[in-house]
Amino acid sequence: QCTANRGDVIYVLPQHQENVADATTFQVDVAGVSIIGLGRGTDRPQFNITNTAGSVELDSANVRISNLMFIADVSAVVVGMNVDADYVQVDNCEFNFNATGDDFLIMIDVDDVNYCKILNCEFYAESATAGSNEAIRLDTADQCWVKDCSFAGDFAVAAIAGLGAASTLILIDHNYIYNDDTAAAENGIDFDVANTGLISHNIIGTLRGASTVANLIDPGSCLNIEN
Repeated sequence: QCTANRGDVIYVLPQHQENVADATTFQVDVAGVSIIGLGRGTDRPQFNITNTAGSVELDSANVRISNLMFIADVSAVVVGMNVDADYVQVDNCEFNFNATGDDFLIMIDVDDVNYCKILNCEFYAESATAGSNEAIRLDTADQCWVKDCSFAGDFAVAAIAGLGAASTLILIDHNYIYNDDTAAAENGIDFDVANTGLISHNIIGTLRGASTVANLIDPGSCLNIEN
């Protein structure tokens, strides 16, 4: 019932729960729509990913997802949320797991799009396991922001990873990262490709033995300020 690019808003009521078992249950395919959850804490609307192929699909430009909880309810969900359009904003959301053995391999995958903003979100992976690879994966995500987010748990690759093709003019700013994986090469931010932009004011801690700055951040070709 939404109309593209008219500023339509869908409000999701407190304590609403819904299972997502495929890539069509939660598919945003109308441009310019905002989906906003009401409530605080565990009263926020909750979407449980109950199948490894279940995912939230953000397929249209200029959409906003805000104040929702996304919970891995099975082992090794491939991708919790796919950002597949320009100017998508995800803010004040929580990505978490239901029980021992439940995890997202990737929580948010930003692939071949521009101007995505991930703001003030929380990402939790189960501790002391390799259940999650990365919370946020950037691949050709030009002008993407990841700002004011917190990350905690075991991320086998890194909390924020740049893989695939390089992203340009990105901003990774004022994030808090705690990674208790003891073997990951770059525990916090890992840009294996020559991303450009700015990595600034991030606080990163790791349980990797004998870690160095190089184990916390691989910046690609980004500038670094006060991490």
